[in-house]
Amino acid sequence: MKALELLSDRDEGGSMFGRRGLYETDELIGWTNGLRIERIFGIRSFYALSHDREAMSLPEWYDAMLKLELMAGEMDEYKGSAFFSHIILRK
Repeated sequence: MKALELLSDRDEGGSMFGRRGLYETDELIGWTNGLRIERIFGIRSFYALSHDREAMSLPEWYDAMLKLELMAGEMDEYKGSAFFSHIILRK
């Protein structure tokens, strides 16, 4: 099953998004040359769940979704399932 393969292989090489890898936070810290992690955000927890393309084009839908994503992006229970993780580093 492809999903199991992707979860088992930390650097699967090809995807529709190009080459990507999965990294543990401790691994990333080792590459920061003394920088410290200030905050971690989950990004895109809910956006892709909507399939109503017409609604998605409405400014009020977008504004509500942005507000939802920004709120969820700081909550631990959503960070782990977000499509992207943004890690803010500071000197």
